[in-house]
Amino acid sequence: MEVTSRHDNVLLGRVELEVAFSHDQKPTPTREDVRKAVAESESTKPKLVIVKRMEPEFGHGRTRGWVHVYKDEEGMRRMEPNHLLARHGLVEAKAAAPAEKAEAPKA
Repeated sequence: MEVTSRHDNVLLGRVELEVAFSHDQKPTPTREDVRKAVAESESTKPKLVIVKRMEPEFGHGRTRGWVHVYKDEEGMRRMEPNHLLARHGLVEAKAAAPAEKAEAPKA
């Protein structure tokens, strides 16, 4: 893993990283693999790492990713959207309620 860009966002209590993974002859790394690698390089817990986006580069065996590393869990839950927290297994995903069918008016 190579960190290509790093921005300390003190106001939001996080570090914003752009990372690159080389994976010749291997599949694209999973979000969990990226979380573990970033947590290890930033000396933090994987549960404080949110993978915003992964973008494989076709034909190059390389993937770019955008990651936020938070200082505490409270700040992470306040700033990140629920669908990303659910994607990382940090909150329960809300099941979509089935739409109720309206009855046709009787003639």
